[in-house]
Amino acid sequence: MRMWPRLAKTVVMLVLLLKPGITEASTPGFTPGVRPLLQGNQGVVNIYDASALYWNPAGLALWRGQQTLVSLARPFEFEYFSLAGFLPGAGTFATHFARLAGETPVDLFSIGLGKTVKNDWHAGLAITHTGIDKTTSTALSLGFIWKPLDPLWHTSSTPLRRFLVPLTLGVTVQDIAIQANGESASKGSAGISYALSDRGPLLSYAYSWFRQQGIQHLGLTFSPFSGFCMMAGIEDFNSDHITIGLCGTLQTIRADLGYSFATEKFKIALAFTIGPRPEESSRIALDRAALMLQRGEQKLARESAQRAFDYDPYNVSVRDMLLTLSGKVRSHDSKVDSLLASAQEYLQKKWYISAAANYHRILSLDPENRYVQIALNAIEPQIVEHTDRWFQNGQQYYERGDYKTAWEIFDSIRLVRPTHAGAIEYIQKIETDVQEKAQSFYFAGLGYYTQKKYTEAEEQFRKALSLNPELPEAHEYIQRIQQERKRNQQAIEKFLIEAQRRKDANDWVKAQQAYRQILELEPEHDYAKRQEQEMQGRVTLYVNQQYSRAEAAIASGDRNTARRILRAILEIRPNHTGARRYLDDLQIAAVDKGQYFLELSRFSFSEKQWDTVLSSIDSLVRYNPESTEAPLLRRRTYANLPVERLVQIGRSGYLSGRYLEALEALNEAIKKDPGRSDIHDLRSQCERSISRQVDEFFNRGLKYYTEEKYRAAVIEWERALRLNPEHRGSIEYKRRALERLEALNRLP
Repeated sequence: MRMWPRLAKTVVMLVLLLKPGITEASTPGFTPGVRPLLQGNQGVVNIYDASALYWNPAGLALWRGQQTLVSLARPFEFEYFSLAGFLPGAGTFATHFARLAGETPVDLFSIGLGKTVKNDWHAGLAITHTGIDKTTSTALSLGFIWKPLDPLWHTSSTPLRRFLVPLTLGVTVQDIAIQANGESASKGSAGISYALSDRGPLLSYAYSWFRQQGIQHLGLTFSPFSGFCMMAGIEDFNSDHITIGLCGTLQTIRADLGYSFATEKFKIALAFTIGPRPEESSRIALDRAALMLQRGEQKLARESAQRAFDYDPYNVSVRDMLLTLSGKVRSHDSKVDSLLASAQEYLQKKWYISAAANYHRILSLDPENRYVQIALNAIEPQIVEHTDRWFQNGQQYYERGDYKTAWEIFDSIRLVRPTHAGAIEYIQKIETDVQEKAQSFYFAGLGYYTQKKYTEAEEQFRKALSLNPELPEAHEYIQRIQQERKRNQQAIEKFLIEAQRRKDANDWVKAQQAYRQILELEPEHDYAKRQEQEMQGRVTLYVNQQYSRAEAAIASGDRNTARRILRAILEIRPNHTGARRYLDDLQIAAVDKGQYFLELSRFSFSEKQWDTVLSSIDSLVRYNPESTEAPLLRRRTYANLPVERLVQIGRSGYLSGRYLEALEALNEAIKKDPGRSDIHDLRSQCERSISRQVDEFFNRGLKYYTEEKYRAAVIEWERALRLNPEHRGSIEYKRRALERLEALNRLP
């Protein structure tokens, strides 16, 4: 960028020193370069090399590298020399020199600049000094080109944009006399070109005018393969003014050869790219941008990305990185400005610690910010003076329980005094207290959740998350609450219909159960409450009738019928003392039966009668649920069964709700045939059902816990732990319930 001031001074000096003379700087018949010749002697469009300075300086903006171009009227006869160089952010500078031999020699010298104004608009300016014999003139040339460069144009799905991408428009006005006096000799051209495909053909048309005369130019370019093209042109549709030629590119050299039927002469132009190609320069700048981004130097990364985009605006990856970095830098600057404004407000209030904390936050974003460094040094004495008072304020807020304000104060002290032991200690205390309080809110939410008080539960879970956003279980319970509210509403509607149907059928027990299920889902449901109380009286009458039937069965010696009726009564009224007493008396006989089925199981196992073993174990468990030998015999029997029989047992156990037995059989089946997907699916269903059972036991335990029925709660949680020994909630609440029981036992 140091070249820019020198180049600007050079242009100014040339304008001031060149002596204006005649106004007509045109040189009829002079057409530098071969490509303009092959487009019917026009260069207002499609000339994007160093010779564009002569034809339309806006064309320089579309060349992004360093290039030298030499034009020869015939072999070894120099006609025109031009040099172009691109500076990112400034544009493409160029100069050319020509000496035209003849009766009156003509010297041309130009300097100019082409720059992309937007991604699709390009402008150029040139100053030309013409020397004819002993007279000179100085003139300006202006040019404009419309040609899309933004990659979004090329990747757009809009039909209009796809149509406009290969279109180019150009206009230039040349030889505008700088001096105020004299007759104007300016001339101009306007052109349009359109490429039918990437390889061509590319059609171009231009119209140029000089004084009262106008000329039409037509050109055709076709590129059958990369690095080679064929061109032809005609001027004023006159068959005598046809030109044809070839062009080829090899690495950094481009050669153009043309033949004019009007002059019956060949013309040659050679262009040499100096240094790396624009695409290579773009890649280097892009790599540097990526490196700067890894180091966290976003502004430097954006500058490198902008440089890469300047060299190669067609590169979508470069454009995307530039947009991303521009957004990050804007966000970074916005954050710095916000912190700086807050720091200024704190300084006005003489809150030096807060101001210093903001300055340190700025330095974490912008370590080289000299203004902030100076400001910090300036308020250092006040920071020392206010640190102790600020610390005392933090202690006061902590004692009041305002952890948020206290933490902000101690964190500010830690920013400006990283080794302040008191601030560090209190921050650790606050974090510990907040975690404990979050846990307290979380467990309170669990309690409300168990009681189906979803509004209160959600409130507690959200309080827990406000203190500790990293509580995934709280998030899960909030989602559950939202889902269960929807499910509960649907379920309540179904239970209401079912309860009414049972009432109409005089099935008071089932009707009461339906209303109780509604109250389990929504404890404050008024209609269900009233109906459940009504059903209570009718169920009491029904229970008394059934109890009389059980007594009659006992009197007649029908123990099985009596046992069945008594169990049904206890399902309805678990605290019915008469039914419980009778059932306990009847169970005494069951002990002998348990021993019988145990011996039968052992004998059947020794005889390898596997089905008999399993049925005997089921009977044994029915009479003696606490048998320790029954599970062992079942596992040993499963080990001897074929896979299909195990799958059958697993499916039967799943359908009958005996999930643990089903899971045990399926696990044994998977050991024997691990590739069976249907077994894996059935096992997953069993595991989900067990998980639901665990939740039911856990929630029932919480209900007893909130009612201070600690022994009943422990029983429910032990049931849950038998299914899932790792269930965190059951472990925690069982511990709390046992502590409460122990505390109650110590009371006098």
